[in-house]
Amino acid sequence: RLKWCVVRRPRTAFTNGQVNLLESVFQVNSYPGIRLREDLAQKLELDEDRIQIWFQNRRAKFRRSFRESSLQFMQK
Repeated sequence: RLKWCVVRRPRTAFTNGQVNLLESVFQVNSYPGIRLREDLAQKLELDEDRIQIWFQNRRAKFRRSFRESSLQFMQK
């Protein structure tokens, strides 16, 4: 019997400069197209799929913080 060992990809550590640029783009466009993601990937020396995942996670964080702030507002 074969045992398959799934090796996870190491976590990407973004630098402050990379995060700052990604955040500034997110403020303008939270759903960047493939061309913009490819341009960002080239500028930041990252894979395009890491950029795509960063934006997915950032949108989730935005929705979560919006829900939490709405809940706090309703409790007051």
